[in-house]
Amino acid sequence: EEFTCVFHGNLGYLQNISLLKMVIEKTYLKDPAIRFVVAGHGPQEHLLHSIQTPNFQFLGEVKNAQIPDLLLRSHLGLSFRDEGAYSDIAFPVKIF
Repeated sequence: EEFTCVFHGNLGYLQNISLLKMVIEKTYLKDPAIRFVVAGHGPQEHLLHSIQTPNFQFLGEVKNAQIPDLLLRSHLGLSFRDEGAYSDIAFPVKIF
């Protein structure tokens, strides 16, 4: 079975989507069996369109009702935040 990492949510400026992209691409070089799935949309989603590794699947915006099934098939949830005053005091709800 593949090990699956999932990011779901807003691909906005409080999320470090550049770091997410780098992790996906570098992980493929080390262990191509680790799979990444991203579900969401936002102003940084264009960064994900250039990922060409076969270990990556971009779902785009999905309905809230689809999220539980996505999470049931995942092993690790990702939430990379950008540094800044807001990120220092905010705690991603998905952590709960």
